[in-house]
Amino acid sequence: MVGHRLPDGDGEIVLYTALALRHHSVVTSTNDLELWAKTHHEAGHAVIGLRLGIRVCRVAALEDPSGGTTAWDKRTVTPKREIMLLLAGAAAQARCFPGFQTTHVGQALVAFNASEDERRIDELLQQLAPDADSRSAIRTELATRVESMLDDPVTWETVRVLAGVLASLPFVGEDLLLRIYADKFGGTPNAEADSSS
Repeated sequence: MVGHRLPDGDGEIVLYTALALRHHSVVTSTNDLELWAKTHHEAGHAVIGLRLGIRVCRVAALEDPSGGTTAWDKRTVTPKREIMLLLAGAAAQARCFPGFQTTHVGQALVAFNASEDERRIDELLQQLAPDADSRSAIRTELATRVESMLDDPVTWETVRVLAGVLASLPFVGEDLLLRIYADKFGGTPNAEADSSS
């Protein structure tokens, strides 16, 4: 698949913002809700991954009709950071339309989009803790940290902008991800947000 070239320089960020705003204002059907939930889910993975110092290589929401994908370099991740990256998808999706998660369609979307993530989270928790209580405590701690990161206005705005871009382009590669991140955070990703994992 051929990638999309966007204008260089300051005009590029204006384009991202315009794409994001356009998609925030046109959610009128179940298909729009599904797309917006999927793009927020994948954007949540990507932005939190970058905040944790994980090298996120590619994000797609339109290419795969059954669900989106976020690809990251496994060499740049610890089990706890990977769990946080995985939890961030459902957490961002839940924030995109407050209250939507309690509807039948919303619950179905969460269950569908998070099923692969949940399988991987369970595998990683099994590696980290021998008993169910310890795994539950680790998951709760990491989920709380993800929610705290998403509470940061710059992080959430970055998720929303990336979700808008993902609603317009078949995929976003590493270069464009890093440009969006740098525009919002004023620099390159590092693991400052989670130096303990």
